[in-house]
Amino acid sequence: MTARRVECSTQAELDAAVAAGNTAVVRAGHFTAYGSATVWALGPATVTASGSVRVWAFGPVRVTAHDSAHVEAFGSATVTAHDSAHVEAFDSVHVEVLGSATVRASGSATIEDRREVTA
Repeated sequence: MTARRVECSTQAELDAAVAAGNTAVVRAGHFTAYGSATVWALGPATVTASGSVRVWAFGPVRVTAHDSAHVEAFGSATVTAHDSAHVEAFDSVHVEVLGSATVRASGSATIEDRREVTA
C-alpha cells in the first residue's frame, strides 16, 4: 500500500492517518505528532513533534521539535528546536535553537541560539 496525504482537522484524524502509514496534512489548529509520523503543516497550524517525526512547514506555521524530529520549514514559519532535533530553514523562517539541535538555514532565515554555554 502506498502512503497518501490525508487532510486532518482534528488530533484523532491525524493519529488515524499516521497509524495507517499516511502523511497527515494539517491546515489549522494544534496537533501533536510522535513516533515515525510524517506531517505537512500549512497555514496557521501549530505542531509539536517528538521522536523521529518529519514535519514540512509552509507559511505561518509554528513547530516545536523534540528528540530526533526533522523539520523543513518554508515561508514565515517559526520553529523551536530542542534536544537533537534537526531543522532546515528557508525563506524568512525564524528558528530558536536549544539543547543539541542543529540548523541549516538559507535565504533570509534567522537563527536565535539559546543553547547554554558551559565553561
